[in-house]
Amino acid sequence: MNISVKGNKLALILRRNANNKAIRLPDYGITAASPVETPPLPPNVALPILQQYGEACKAIVKKGDIVLGGQKIADSEDFNATPLHASLSGEVTGMVKIIDPATGRPVDAIVITSDGEDKCIEYKAAANPESISKADMISMVREAGIIGNETDANPAHIRLSPPGKTDAVIINASQCEPYLTTNTRLMSEKPKEMLTGINIINRILSPSIIYIAIDSTRMDITDNLMRYIKHSGADYLKIVLLEQIYPYAAEGNLVNIIFGENTKPGVALFDASTVLAINDAVINSKPFIEKTVTLAGSVSKAANLRVRIGTPISHIIDYCGGIKDAADKIIINGLLSGSTVYDQSFPVTKETNSIILGHNVTSEEGDCIRCGKCIEICPARLSPTLLAAYAKAGRYNECKEAYVDNCFECGACSYICPSNIPILQYLRVAKSELGKKVAM
Repeated sequence: MNISVKGNKLALILRRNANNKAIRLPDYGITAASPVETPPLPPNVALPILQQYGEACKAIVKKGDIVLGGQKIADSEDFNATPLHASLSGEVTGMVKIIDPATGRPVDAIVITSDGEDKCIEYKAAANPESISKADMISMVREAGIIGNETDANPAHIRLSPPGKTDAVIINASQCEPYLTTNTRLMSEKPKEMLTGINIINRILSPSIIYIAIDSTRMDITDNLMRYIKHSGADYLKIVLLEQIYPYAAEGNLVNIIFGENTKPGVALFDASTVLAINDAVINSKPFIEKTVTLAGSVSKAANLRVRIGTPISHIIDYCGGIKDAADKIIINGLLSGSTVYDQSFPVTKETNSIILGHNVTSEEGDCIRCGKCIEICPARLSPTLLAAYAKAGRYNECKEAYVDNCFECGACSYICPSNIPILQYLRVAKSELGKKVAM
């Protein structure tokens, strides 16, 4: 249904769920009105050398080296990889192993102990951004080490280098998960930078149209953004208002929501955090060394925070007053589709968008009762219970034949399962094992 807005020629479109493949969740957006804060620098950071899908980078610094913020410390000759940069100044004090909670695999991380001075390399602002070629802009994005999007850690420069024509671009300024409010805050606080980043994407991909997806409840942001768009004259932009039902704003679902299930144009998707990083890279030559995350749950003060990549979770929790209610569980990257960590020293990575504190409630996994709820709710139209059964039995090839790769890991199946079967985790194991076979 179209929504007319007096005095504004921009199209506002309210997208409703046509197939009911979604669930309504309680409103946990308690930080939606909380401005982004910047905590003090942490005493040290741990920077994993693999923070995207693909090949790990190789460290180009060694123990004892003195580095500046923004200095490249790891890289790869593989175009699909993204370089890693020091997120603060100080001394490289070693390399540690951390466990990637999503895959269970150990990953090397470079540890930098802060000198407290936060000295950075020189960031050079572009004198004439409009004169930068498409190839140079893509190179600048890669050199900045940008990865992102709430549900996909693919490098941004890969999204900007599609094999075919891009018909449309979707900017996700809504939130895919409960508690998360970073996209809406960034769009609210930095509309000028966002529109500059969107313009860069438009120049590189030359789509016919760009949609900005926003929660339908955030008309304050919508009105402010429409004023900026109207002033900029960007007539290729349209705003799409999304109902607050899950997983409406999940990346794997947005194309169907906006274009319909039977229409599959070439679409590129970017979330607000990635757009801001693209702006910083091209306009200011600034590498991707900080991330906006939401801290919520059993913490003294829920907040949106701009933190350096590699910052220990404990540093962020302490800044917000510490844990309350004896919480003993940390969920990163979303209440439904995220992963659990139990070590507060675990660092914020490039793909971290949220940290939620809660309680580790033990729920015994039961047998599937064939209720079909997971099938009814799956937005990818899969059979999650069948895929989970195959994965439990180690029958990964049959998972592939049942289209497990089409799962975009929203976690709705695990949430709704009355038998407490961790379906999403089983599917992630299957996808990880199938990925190993491809790599061999």
